[in-house]
Amino acid sequence: MERDIEKREIEEMIGCGITDDQFSKALGHAVVKQKRIYECRKDTAVLQHQYLVGLVCECASDLVLSRTLLSLYRSVDMEKERWAESHSAKNRQPYCTASSYINQVKKQYGGDIYEPISDHRALSKRKI
Repeated sequence: MERDIEKREIEEMIGCGITDDQFSKALGHAVVKQKRIYECRKDTAVLQHQYLVGLVCECASDLVLSRTLLSLYRSVDMEKERWAESHSAKNRQPYCTASSYINQVKKQYGGDIYEPISDHRALSKRKI
């Protein structure tokens, strides 16, 4: 019965193309699913051809969705990596690129302009 199902028929029902590998996987999953459902319900309607076609469509659309989401996640991850590389500290330029100006400010304020002020009272005494 499962040999009567054609790939073209499944593609028309789900509205997109599938590979031969996806079709064979979907058919295999659907047959196993049909057997399990029949074992639980003992309903002969489950053994009908159209029921199996519906299960194959369900499994095929699940495989297509999984493949699509996986490729989407991969592309988002690649974009995140590119963004992180372009915004990393090693690629950033200082806000003031004139090194002579930076040296002038260091001399004016006595050395490292980024040194922390430990005492808040020293802030009011310090020349800015």
